[in-house]
Amino acid sequence: MEKVPSEVFDLIISELVDSWTVDDLCRARLVCRSWNQHAIKHLFGTVTLYNRNKTIENDFQSWNHLMSLQVVKDNAHRVIIETCPPNLRKGHLRWDLWEEEGRWPEFTSAIDRIIDLDHLRAIEVRFSSNCRGFDESAAAYYRGNDDREMRSARAAALKAVYKAVKQREERSLQDGAEISPIRELGLENLQNTHPPEGLVNGLFKDVERLHIRILDEQNEGEDLGDFELAERFDFDHILEHEILVPVMAQLVELNLSSHYEWGLLPARFEGKDLKFPNLKTLRLGNFVIGHFDQLEWVFDQKSLTSLRLHECQIVTHFHFLGSTVQEWEIDTRDWEQFDGGPWFIDHPYTDSEFWTFDLKWNNVFDQISKSLPKLTEFGVTWGYSYDWYSDMHCAPPSDVMTSRYTTFDMSAMPWAFTAEFGEGFRNDEDGQESSLEFHDRTYAEDARALNDLLQATFERRR
Repeated sequence: MEKVPSEVFDLIISELVDSWTVDDLCRARLVCRSWNQHAIKHLFGTVTLYNRNKTIENDFQSWNHLMSLQVVKDNAHRVIIETCPPNLRKGHLRWDLWEEEGRWPEFTSAIDRIIDLDHLRAIEVRFSSNCRGFDESAAAYYRGNDDREMRSARAAALKAVYKAVKQREERSLQDGAEISPIRELGLENLQNTHPPEGLVNGLFKDVERLHIRILDEQNEGEDLGDFELAERFDFDHILEHEILVPVMAQLVELNLSSHYEWGLLPARFEGKDLKFPNLKTLRLGNFVIGHFDQLEWVFDQKSLTSLRLHECQIVTHFHFLGSTVQEWEIDTRDWEQFDGGPWFIDHPYTDSEFWTFDLKWNNVFDQISKSLPKLTEFGVTWGYSYDWYSDMHCAPPSDVMTSRYTTFDMSAMPWAFTAEFGEGFRNDEDGQESSLEFHDRTYAEDARALNDLLQATFERRR
C-alpha cells in the first residue's frame, strides 16, 4: 500500500467508508500513519450539532469541545445542525423563550462555532418532522403544539445559522484567512410555508448544490383535514417563485423531495418559470404526475447530465367528492370522465366525479431520452428507502415496479394517493381495468423504454 498514490488511496478509503462505522474509522487510524491521515479526513469530515435532551442539559459542551480541536478545524467540510430536540417541552425550559423571542444563547453560541471552520463547504439543517401551519385552531383538536417545531423557532434557527455564516465571511475579510465558501445547503423537513428572510436573502447566497425535503402539517384526523390546509394549496407556487427562481442561475445540483405526494393535488407545481442554465444533476422524490406536460419543466433543463427519480408516480384514476374539482380549480383537460365502475358500483358517494389519465411510463422514458441530449446518468426507484444524497438505483427490480402507478381516491382520506382504487376489483368486463391490471398491461413497454433510456445514457458516456 505504500506505493499507492495518495489520491488513489483516498479514493479507496472514500468507497469503503460508506459501510464503515465510526469505530471502523477509529481502528483504521491505528493501522499506520498513512491510514491515519486518510481516515481522519472521513472521521472528522462531517460533524453534527446534536440537539438532544442530554446535549441541552450540558449546554452543548461536547460540541464545543469538539469544535476546539485543531483536527476538526483542519478537516471538517460538512456540518449537520439539528434545530429541535425530541420531546420538546419535557424538561426543556428554554424552548418557549426560543420559540417566542428567538433567544437561546447556548444554542446560538454552539452554532457560532462554525465561524472557525475554514474548510466548511456544506451545511445541512435538520428541522423537526412535526410542524404547525398558519391554522392555529388545529392545535385545539390535535394534542396542542407540544410536539411541534413552530414556524418562529424554525425561522430563528435559520437566522442563527446565517448569522454564523456571515460572520465567517467577515472573518475572512478581516483576517485575510483562506476560507472556502458554502456551496452546498441541505434543508431537511423544510416546512411548506413562505421561506424565512434568513434563507432566501441569506444562506442561498453562494449555494450551488441545494437539497430540500418538504414537510407538511400532519394531524390525526381521518377526513380531508390536513389535505385542505392552506399550505397545500400555496406552497407549490412558493417553492417555484420564492425559493427556486432566485437561485436557479447558480445551481448545478438540485434535490427536491417531500414527505407527501406533491406536484399535482390539491395544487399543481407548474415549473414554467424555472430555467437552470448550469444545472447538471436533478433528483425528484415523491413527485406525482397527472398531466401530459407536467414534466416539461424538467425536459427544459438541457444542461442536465444526471436525473434521478425516487417514488415518482403517474396517477391513473381519480375519485373526487362533491364539488371538489370546481373548488380546487382542477385542470381536467388531460383526463377522461367515467362512471366509477366497476370499483364504485352501488357506492354511497352519490355526488362523485371519476376520471382516468392515460399517460404511461414508456412515454415518459422516451421523452426523457429525446429531450435531454446531455443526459449520461439516469436512475429510478420505487419501494426503496434511500440516502437523501445518494444516486439511487439505476433500474428497479420488476417486483417493485408495480409502484410506478397510483390512484387518487378522496374516499380513502387521509391517504388519498393509494394503489387500491375503490373496492380494488380486477374486472374489465365493462371495458375498464383496475390500476393493478394497468401495471401489468404496461409493464413490457415500460421496461423496454427504461432499458432503452439506460442504454442511451450509457452510449453517451463512451
